[in-house]
Amino acid sequence: MNPENTESPESDEPSEALLAIRAKSILTLGGEGPARAARLFAPLKKIDNGVLLVRDGLVEDVLPWSQAKLPAGTLVRDVGAVCLAPACVNAHTHLELSHLAEKTRWGRGFTAWLQSLIPLLGAAPQADAVESACATLALYGTLYVGNITGSLPGGTVLADAACNEAGLTASHFCEWFGFGAPFADGERPWPPRCRQALADDPFLMARCAPGGHALYSTGPEILSAARQDCSRMGRVFSFHLAESPEETQLLTSGSGPLRDLYAGVVLPPDWSAPGLRPLAYAVKLG
Repeated sequence: MNPENTESPESDEPSEALLAIRAKSILTLGGEGPARAARLFAPLKKIDNGVLLVRDGLVEDVLPWSQAKLPAGTLVRDVGAVCLAPACVNAHTHLELSHLAEKTRWGRGFTAWLQSLIPLLGAAPQADAVESACATLALYGTLYVGNITGSLPGGTVLADAACNEAGLTASHFCEWFGFGAPFADGERPWPPRCRQALADDPFLMARCAPGGHALYSTGPEILSAARQDCSRMGRVFSFHLAESPEETQLLTSGSGPLRDLYAGVVLPPDWSAPGLRPLAYAVKLG
């Protein structure tokens, strides 16, 4: 393939700012689904000697070069012996906790990890750690992040600014933790650590959605209110689901290490287990 070669198979139909980007191979991710076990290492489907058709900044099609019927006047850019792929998406990250990297306990189960994390949550977020995390994400090809926020005061504003600086597009999921619903009827269910920041910046609010922490750590009325708000506003609803065997044990039997950790601290005195596995309980709550 020759980057200087811009000849293309043409049709007589006029072009409306059509750009054809030709590459040695293209990963479309079309038709790919969730992978498990050995399929995690299976090669992704690709198009060799492919072309990506872009009009007004949006991808129209991707197909083999031999099948392309390009309108007269199409701008063809041959990028040579490279592989084109969609940008990476980190759908769930906690940017404001970036300064805690390598400070928690691994390899001893979920509850042991939580026990090592909770005492570290008293410190304020660190700008340099968040900025470094965003720069690293961008360096490795990430373009879009779903940032779970609300753990630390000021974390949402800090994470959003760091994403902008690194060229990342961010959606922020403002995470509720705890029981009881400290918001009035008709009031949008923003968590306390996000509410004032969003009230001060409507443009930031437009990139945020209320979310939950988990079925065992967020009151069902809060989860329902947040879910309904997301549905009404056309936003994605986010929460942690079925993270660990300890969560399943807590929700089905009301016992186990998570109950011991959260009893009297997060779980209210009258809390009782729903007697359902996490997915079934989430479905019951709607």
